[in-house]
Amino acid sequence: MKLVLVTLLLLLVPGKTFAVGLVVVSEFSTLKISFQEWGGPGRTVSSPQFLGSDTTHLGGTIFANITSGSLNSIELLPSTLSILNELAPMQPLPGGAPGQAIAQFGWNIDYGVPFNGAVAARNLELGISGGPLVSATNSFSTNSIQFDLFGGEFDYDLLSYGSPLVGQLPVLETGFNSSGDATLQSSFGGFYTLTIPINFTFLVDGVPLIAVVTGEIVAADIPEPSTWVLGAFGLLALVAGGYREVARRSTAG
Repeated sequence: MKLVLVTLLLLLVPGKTFAVGLVVVSEFSTLKISFQEWGGPGRTVSSPQFLGSDTTHLGGTIFANITSGSLNSIELLPSTLSILNELAPMQPLPGGAPGQAIAQFGWNIDYGVPFNGAVAARNLELGISGGPLVSATNSFSTNSIQFDLFGGEFDYDLLSYGSPLVGQLPVLETGFNSSGDATLQSSFGGFYTLTIPINFTFLVDGVPLIAVVTGEIVAADIPEPSTWVLGAFGLLALVAGGYREVARRSTAG
């Protein structure tokens, strides 16, 4: 019921700011990471170990302050999203030893003589914050949105100039969105949908690789089923009451 009241207030009280929690819809929220050579023409040097192993889904909640009025704004409060594991094992094992284990991402790297082999990502999380994003419409520039990739590691099993290069690289990277607009849709029934494109890059620590991170976040403020049921019964009661009043007046006349 609270979610419906928040939406109604946003529609009826322009200029008022409300704090909301928008649940990430994992089915429609994806994150993809690929790697390009650094200092060159941007040649892609990674490929998925199997179809889709360079892409996964996101989960969690985005906390935000939303203001409606002649100018709409949304401020993304610091939020941490989970990056889901793929169901199939990937190379190498945690720490870089040969073998396979469940991971979030898995790539084959072909940089030529400098290094080539297998890399997997595990335990990563995605931080998001930014704004206020201000617009006269429901579309917002995302250039001020900050993404943080942290909490996990890249496990690698490579050959570098013919010699084994095995290990684990902690990941703590930050990037700002470089393109695309976010949209915030609302309906009278207490339902928001926030869509945010993901597009940022970072230089991998200690390695001449640029990580290219793309994807999309779809987050929604969805009322509980009981809210809809109560609303439906309320509407039916109003309609039934109206019919009874018309019938009573007809009888009285």
